Amino acid sequence: MILALDADGRILICNHWFKDVSGYEDEDVLNNQDSLRMLFGEDPKFEEFLSNSRTTGFNFTENYPNMRMQCADGSIKFIQVVLRHRTEQTLAPGLQTWVIGFDRTKEHHLQLQLEESSVRFEMISKATNDAVWDWDVKENTLWWGEGLSKLFGYPKENSKTEFNWWVERIHEEDREKVVRSLLNAARSGQKNWSSEYRFLRTDGTFAHVLDKGSSVFDKNQKVCRMIGGMIDISDKWIYEHSLMIKNQQLAEYAFFNSHKVRAPLSRLLACVALMENYDIQDPALIQLLKSVYSSASELDREIKEVNKLISTDVRLRPDQKS
Repeated sequence: MILALDADGRILICNHWFKDVSGYEDEDVLNNQDSLRMLFGEDPKFEEFLSNSRTTGFNFTENYPNMRMQCADGSIKFIQVVLRHRTEQTLAPGLQTWVIGFDRTKEHHLQLQLEESSVRFEMISKATNDAVWDWDVKENTLWWGEGLSKLFGYPKENSKTEFNWWVERIHEEDREKVVRSLLNAARSGQKNWSSEYRFLRTDGTFAHVLDKGSSVFDKNQKVCRMIGGMIDISDKWIYEHSLMIKNQQLAEYAFFNSHKVRAPLSRLLACVALMENYDIQDPALIQLLKSVYSSASELDREIKEVNKLISTDVRLRPDQKS
């Protein structure tokens, strides 16, 4: 956009770019004392801009980034304006100042969207208990949300760290596998990544975490960022680990029942059964043998039921008591 002003700030010349962008014609703006106010009057910097546009006797350039310009249809364009005052007598008679403008409307809205997204991302990181992170692949840096402090005790000064800061806090037994999987995901262009590993707390203990990330791609479809979050699953891991131990104990108990208890019990039942072949006349002895056989059979049935329960691989749900 090019406008030429006189010493009073009236527009004497405007180019086609200005008319195309603003929608105004020559008769709307030329030689009009209020043209500049009509165009830029809604901008907070207008009074300073107007004062400088009427300044005489100086040779200088003033920059006004993203001034609000009112267009003929009522829309607003954001224009980077440069005031260029004349040097010596290089301008035509009566001309005092050039106004040069660049349409920055798209950049302005993109910046607003970026700021809004950043605020939203920060609010999400505060609202959740997850340790939200943003990995800049090119710079190899990590931005952390407040969950890093809530879950693992790290000070908020650690909101931005080097990539290796995270690597060094992964348990040494998990480190190589986890880091390799993340780097491979970034290099191969995976949309999503996840891993379970142990992460160091500030008190020296390790939390069991579930870490998930989603890739952000640049115009060349290369992963330029990855955004994700770490969830502390230590309680879940402890529960599952305890359940695994209990299941192992149950399996050992089933083996003990089958081989250490039922075997001699089966022999006892067999012996009692064999004694039926003998001619036993004593009623008390007969009753005693029947009682022994009945008790042994009942015990054998109970052991079978216990083994059956164990063999069906019963698992305790979180709402059940052991």
